[in-house]
Amino acid sequence: MTPLEIKIALHYYVCADDYPNLSPPAQQQTIEYFLTSGYLVRNESGESPQYVGTDKLDAYCKKLCAVSEPRRVWV
Repeated sequence: MTPLEIKIALHYYVCADDYPNLSPPAQQQTIEYFLTSGYLVRNESGESPQYVGTDKLDAYCKKLCAVSEPRRVWV
C-alpha cells in the first residue's frame, strides 16, 4: 500500500467521519480500490459517513499497528 492508502485506511479505522477532501483523483482512486477490495463499504442509509470500514480494514490496521519499530543494531 502507498502512504496515501495507509493514511486513508487509518482514518477510516479510527474516525467515524468521511475522509476530508476526496476530490483529488488519487484519493478517489484509493476509495474505489478500498471498495472493490472489501476494505470499505458504502453506507446505504444515506447518512454521514458515506463509507464505513469493514472487518477486513480493522484486521489490516491492527496488523499494521502491530509492526514493531525498527532499531539500529550492530551485527
